[in-house]
Amino acid sequence: MYEELGKFGRIEALHVCDNLGDHMIGHVYAKFSDEEEASDALNVMNGRYYDGRKMEVEFSPVTDFREARCRDFDEDTCSRGGFCNFMHIKPIPMCLIRSLEEDCDEERRREYARRMDR
Repeated sequence: MYEELGKFGRIEALHVCDNLGDHMIGHVYAKFSDEEEASDALNVMNGRYYDGRKMEVEFSPVTDFREARCRDFDEDTCSRGGFCNFMHIKPIPMCLIRSLEEDCDEERRREYARRMDR
């Protein structure tokens, strides 16, 4: 998902929900550094299929994900499990994020160079 969204611009944060409730399962939240890039991603990705599922992409009213996270889950003490109404965020290692950022930056540079050569 990071690589697909990274084609549109720099991603400041990516949150993948690990909840099991119908209203949260499969949710991914991406914060772009530029609003126009986020809009481009929304327009292109909405209705596309990813891993066999049709995506419904929209802007989120959540601006501070710290308030939406389950603090108990972060401390490994959430008694509600996957059906908690607060976000259980899948941990993503920083080394993986850095590697994906570098790959996406390089791909955007190559795409820009291809457009300039035309």
